[in-house]
Amino acid sequence: RTYRVHRQHEWMGMSPEEIANSDEALEHPTNMQAFYQAYSPYVDIKFVVLHRPFLETIASHRDWDGGPEIHSNIIRGFMLMLRRFLDTHLFDLVDGTRLWSLVCVEKIMSKHYGSEHEVKAARKR
Repeated sequence: RTYRVHRQHEWMGMSPEEIANSDEALEHPTNMQAFYQAYSPYVDIKFVVLHRPFLETIASHRDWDGGPEIHSNIIRGFMLMLRRFLDTHLFDLVDGTRLWSLVCVEKIMSKHYGSEHEVKAARKR
């Protein structure tokens, strides 16, 4: 069974800005704004933002969405949506603490590679 949510066919011909503004994308896989508004009055919500190097992300799924160029546009559309949300939700409105933290995946994963050669080989996969 696959858990991958399939893309909207229309996104393949859209710019990143058009994707970020589309109603379908704002709900895919969940509407972060609606989620935050619905639950933040009742629970302490914090977000962890995982950052992967962009080119490696595109290269790792270069066959998705009809090829790397279209896949890149779709990912950039979602990056715009995420950026807009994070820019408007810097701090918790109740206690003033940061609402989200950025974690660079490369920093976490690089400790598992023994040499520069292993890092380059992993990036090619």
